[in-house]
Amino acid sequence: MDLMKEELTKTNNLQVLYDALDHEDEEIREIAARRVGFSRDPTGVSVLINHLTEPNQNVRSEIIRALDRLGAPAEIALLSVLNKDPNPALYASAVEALRHFGTKVAIEALCNAVKSDDPRVRRAAIVSLEKIGMVNQEIENVLIKCLGDSESEVVQTSIRAIGTLGCDRAVPCLLEFINNSDEGVRYSSIFALGILRNTHAVIPLIKLMQSTDDYHFQIQIVNALAYIKDPLATEPLIEMLVEEVNNPMGRSRGLYRKSSQIQHCLAAIGEPVVQPLIDLIQRKSAKMLKSDIQEMRSCRYNPIFSDIRLVFADIRGSAVVAALIDLLENDNWVSRSWACTTLGDISHQMAITPLISIVIKDPSRDVRVEAGRALQNYPAGDVFDSLLREIKKSEAPDLDEAKWVIECIVKNSIGKLSERLFCEDTVNRSSTESMYRNVIACSAAISENEDLDNSFYGRRTGIRRMRRCRFPA
Repeated sequence: MDLMKEELTKTNNLQVLYDALDHEDEEIREIAARRVGFSRDPTGVSVLINHLTEPNQNVRSEIIRALDRLGAPAEIALLSVLNKDPNPALYASAVEALRHFGTKVAIEALCNAVKSDDPRVRRAAIVSLEKIGMVNQEIENVLIKCLGDSESEVVQTSIRAIGTLGCDRAVPCLLEFINNSDEGVRYSSIFALGILRNTHAVIPLIKLMQSTDDYHFQIQIVNALAYIKDPLATEPLIEMLVEEVNNPMGRSRGLYRKSSQIQHCLAAIGEPVVQPLIDLIQRKSAKMLKSDIQEMRSCRYNPIFSDIRLVFADIRGSAVVAALIDLLENDNWVSRSWACTTLGDISHQMAITPLISIVIKDPSRDVRVEAGRALQNYPAGDVFDSLLREIKKSEAPDLDEAKWVIECIVKNSIGKLSERLFCEDTVNRSSTESMYRNVIACSAAISENEDLDNSFYGRRTGIRRMRRCRFPA
């Protein structure tokens, strides 16, 4: 068998290939169809068409690709098949093959095929029109008419084609379908409305999202809203996010895992969601009790805080950074701490100076620590000089956190430099040794004879080991 497959891949004898199309082995039939297509011999068109009713999907797909390679003679033969009105199986396969021919004649034949009495043919014709990817008034009319088809699968196929081809005229019909009793029609309509990005669908989708308890249905709507990106969806999405956080039992059991889709949707909307989310952070921070704060320091284990961090990290941009920098002036230390953490996630250059100010001057040690962690996410060269200068001129009573950042930068830099200290390149090694000595000198100057290992460093060992990551919501 393997020998025969190898011979087929090399032979140019068309008769051998034609005979192989009837072989019992599916892979041999597939190879034979491929080779007939590569032959570019128009005499193979009729043979391939006679095998269009091939039961194996892979072999049939190879036959259709072979007909595509044979070009115009294959298109003429396929149109002839449609005119002869053969058995429905061959008719449907011929319609499927015509998707590779986007000529005017082929499109007209496909539009006529949609009127067939056989649902297989109607579906194949709709899919072929979708694959061709061209839309005009005639095609729109055909697809919209199919929305009234008696077969649910034909309706769903038409809805998907409408979304792919961007038929905005079908939006009113799709809005009626989002409450359809047929689940497939309902889901397909929501998906198509999202792909169409039609803003008229936003309010109906929001109302439906708020009125249903069906988890999968809500997810489908959220995904559609993510395509449309209309700011009108901001508040309802935030409410849904808060509702999920307030249902810890469902959350822990994985029954209400809508948070990632909601995050994606809010991030897709972009800047309009920034201030509403900042306001939510401020409200949540103000309501946190002292016991809660002690248990969830730096808001790392509060789901809503983590969710919004991820949204902001995806949006990024100067508008987000500016809003977070403003939040650093908030009276609530929880809000300031969260802002530092989020700025560290984004690592935008605008935030370096404000974070340096926080790590030196903020009255809360926890906020200073978070600012220090955030600064360590930046390149050492962007932070070291500015932070060192501020430390030297500062009169703040407690600079432990700021010195800790410098110490970490030095340690990380030494770690990277040490890889080059023993390289074979003499010039590179010499310059690295010089940098190494300078870093050690800076570290010694900052410590001012203070044993950091026995003071601040020892107290912060646990903090030092907490590496930055995206904590689970």
